[in-house]
Amino acid sequence: MRLSLVLCLALLVLSFPAYAYRTSAWVPSWDSNAIPILGVHARDLDETNPGWFYANADGTVKASGEDPRLRAALTGTLLMPTIKNYVNGSFDGTMAANLVNSTSLREKHADAIAQLVVQNGYDGIDVDYERMPSTARAGFSTFVQLLASKLHASNKKLSVTVYAKTSDATWSGPGAQDWPAIGAVADSVKIMAYDNHWSTSAAGPISPLDWLDQIATYAEQTLPIKKAMLGLPWYGYDWAGSNGAAVTYSEAMARAQSAGVTVNHDTNGEATFSYGQRTAFFQDAASYRRKVEWIVSRHSGIGGFAHWRVGAEDPAIWDIVSSLRATGRVPAEAPRKDFAIDGPLDITAAAGTQISTRYSIVAVNGFSDPVSMSARVVDAFGATPAISGTSMNVAVPVTTAPGAYRITVTMTGGGISHEQVVTLHVTTARYAKRRAVR
Repeated sequence: MRLSLVLCLALLVLSFPAYAYRTSAWVPSWDSNAIPILGVHARDLDETNPGWFYANADGTVKASGEDPRLRAALTGTLLMPTIKNYVNGSFDGTMAANLVNSTSLREKHADAIAQLVVQNGYDGIDVDYERMPSTARAGFSTFVQLLASKLHASNKKLSVTVYAKTSDATWSGPGAQDWPAIGAVADSVKIMAYDNHWSTSAAGPISPLDWLDQIATYAEQTLPIKKAMLGLPWYGYDWAGSNGAAVTYSEAMARAQSAGVTVNHDTNGEATFSYGQRTAFFQDAASYRRKVEWIVSRHSGIGGFAHWRVGAEDPAIWDIVSSLRATGRVPAEAPRKDFAIDGPLDITAAAGTQISTRYSIVAVNGFSDPVSMSARVVDAFGATPAISGTSMNVAVPVTTAPGAYRITVTMTGGGISHEQVVTLHVTTARYAKRRAVR
């Protein structure tokens, strides 16, 4: 009996992977799309990091306003808000260096952070202090040690977000972050492994594979590797020369569709296309799959994956995130989720009347994301359609001449956008017909 039990347990252990990867995501407070997305997919994340707090020069903490709807959507994950040294639209490295290099301010700041974590019932905090000069290296390490001690005393966790690097850097930013010192006390170290090409560089891949490999190798050499979480991008850039603007997956796909160009993938698997004098690189599910497969096959001991940011992603990415967390494996590639618009292509109304039509979607391959609808008049007829949910109401002015007028209906959801051209057929005003009979 005992032998049978042991054999059963052994088989059970062998039937499951030895390790499942931790997953986390940064959640921007300024993108309302994150709330419905996390309402569906928060269960696929171990930890969420909403950007709710900022460091002040006097050691206090500024709150940007916690959204109770977002907090409710994050139920079931470790809630660890991010605190940043973000001042007047940019990271203030000098201010952060002054905080961590001063014994009194360092103590005051660590106390303020630990208190807000405990008082608000958070599971911990994520510290993202960027652009600090290398002269802040020792002070920042001491600050991290101090904050970790205070948080751990209350059974809370510390995450530290760091720049990507492939060797020990001495310049500002990466040079201020001592990975061995940080990794010794933090519960997780999130490595921003993106922006290899950035908004003011030439166009190119945001996280090329060989660069990711070098970053992960350096992490293995300097961090307790189970604490290391490789931060991957869910966004892209659209460049004109060396002037790039950040784009989400849905924005990039809409631009490619509008320009009538095909999205291809470079040797790194990153989605890319060019139109006019512009070139875009961005992330879709195929790009994300290629990155995690590359890392898992070469650095399987890494602790997990962090992601910037919720609201920018290809919705098909979530199936991969879920599998990484649950099984430690990259799932077999599934058919792409999509939808089609279902609704009338032709509508008829007399001048001086109105007509209401309802549109819906036909889900393809399990598409289940919420959708929104908009309408654009192609052929002017004197009015603009009113949208309520997925219904379109068209009030035709009495002065509109009989004829056919095109309206473009657009439905968007889950990073996918589809258009349908609807033809409005306007007939003679009813009162005019009655007068003609008399």
